[in-house]
Amino acid sequence: MTTKTKILIVNDNKEILGSIKGILDTADYKVTIARDIREAVSKFNNDLFDMVIGKLKIGKANADELIDKIRDIEMMEKRKESIPILILCGSVDNFKSELGLQDHVTCLEQPFTGADLLKKIEPYLMGKPDEETQENNPTKIQIASGESLIAEGDENNNSMYWVVSGSFAVYKSNDLSELVEIGMINKGELVGEMSFLDNEARSATVMAIENSEVLEIPSGKFQSVIDDQPRWFKSLLRTLSSRLRDANVKIGT
Repeated sequence: MTTKTKILIVNDNKEILGSIKGILDTADYKVTIARDIREAVSKFNNDLFDMVIGKLKIGKANADELIDKIRDIEMMEKRKESIPILILCGSVDNFKSELGLQDHVTCLEQPFTGADLLKKIEPYLMGKPDEETQENNPTKIQIASGESLIAEGDENNNSMYWVVSGSFAVYKSNDLSELVEIGMINKGELVGEMSFLDNEARSATVMAIENSEVLEIPSGKFQSVIDDQPRWFKSLLRTLSSRLRDANVKIGT
């Protein structure tokens, strides 16, 4: 017996909710509905869905609140993959300005037809992403509180990381081999950019101060881009990285 694909719809508009459910029911998806974020989180916490469909505004809350709560559950349950989330929006520009940096989140402009909706969701549910998602996706990594993401002096890891959730403290060793805190890295920020640019050893230790999640961006993907750039551009990157390292040393002393 084939298991039906499960979709959670989160929408506070009764008519739109009914319309989407009807489209998906006809296409033989198993649909669960929620009328607010609290109900959606409760249902997501108690079942395994293949996709979530929401909208930019759900009641008084924004879609990023729903997304953050879903990602928190995935992280706590150590799920290997993030569920795809489709956000219904008035315009793609509004979506990009509010959620453009969210991982595994896409949008569908309203109004739309049943065919538009099915065409949008099917690639995600069949494991064949559409053109928006065909780029090389970074690897998602979960870091527990107190765990190191980057170790000072490490020469074998030159990836850069984008912080999806949580926060990190940055430390450098002083002359007494004591760790001195020199900065903080928060949600939405990048860390590890110096080794990413110059392939040198790590200049500092980066440690999670709460349960966190990052996207790992291997330097090889970036290297393939800069290989086609003029020599002055490569020199510029090395110069910037060198100056950052010098500043890092001065801060840590």
